[in-house]
Amino acid sequence: YQRRVRGRMSLRKQVFGLTSRFRIPEQGMREFESLSRGSCFLVRPQQKSLSVRFHVVAPGHVTHPFKFPTIYPDSAFPWLKFVTSTHVRNAMQIRKSSGETEEEFSLRGKVFLHPQLDLSVLHLTTNEEDRLLSILEHLPLVSLLEGTSPHKDTNLVGHIFQPHTNGDLLLPKTVRGQVVEFEAGKKLFPQSTAERIFIASEEPTEEGMCGGPALLQQSDNSDGSPILHALGLIEAKIQPKAKELQKEFPNLTVCLSAKEISNFLKVVEKSLAAEQIISDWR
Repeated sequence: YQRRVRGRMSLRKQVFGLTSRFRIPEQGMREFESLSRGSCFLVRPQQKSLSVRFHVVAPGHVTHPFKFPTIYPDSAFPWLKFVTSTHVRNAMQIRKSSGETEEEFSLRGKVFLHPQLDLSVLHLTTNEEDRLLSILEHLPLVSLLEGTSPHKDTNLVGHIFQPHTNGDLLLPKTVRGQVVEFEAGKKLFPQSTAERIFIASEEPTEEGMCGGPALLQQSDNSDGSPILHALGLIEAKIQPKAKELQKEFPNLTVCLSAKEISNFLKVVEKSLAAEQIISDWR
């Protein structure tokens, strides 16, 4: 892979597509078939001694749809009860503006799924890390920004589904919005026990954007590489129950906060470090 994608990346190049595929040999399946799709982004590990160079932060319902019956009810997906983690492969893609896959990267079989939240952390194999670095001149690494103030301009960056005769496309999509006041956010999602960020946007977010980052406006390093500050991970668009809030926030997106993501990444890195010690000892 000598070719490199040069020049400054637009916001639509700062997030990756995510596809899970499954095959159940005991059910007679010979080929892998599409399971779920969404968006994901890269975060650099805090521990520099780890063998992995990037975390792939993603929505859990894409990597483990069989763990999310509220999103994939048995009545609509009766076959999903036969799927387990051993049947699933995940891949990360660079998508063209047309939605087609430009490059695809295999992800390791082990996936870290948050026990309560719609959050997964995956990793590229070493060879795929090297290939990704050879293709992109500036790697779009996201910095998790814990805490924010209301009215901050934000870009919700992900993909949207587009059916196509040659296979399903994932079109890059950016929706602009602003952070909602915290007190209003508590009224919007009172049952939440996790820290979340609420974004009021100019247009609704769509299916497929889940897993993408909520980014503050972009700045660049001295070498031209983008500095991407994320407030959180896109979970879903929601509609407030209160009519007055529906009028005030016609297009509202809930995001899992950067703090929650950071806390889980610490757990993941402890596990990776322990595995590395055992591997080195052997």
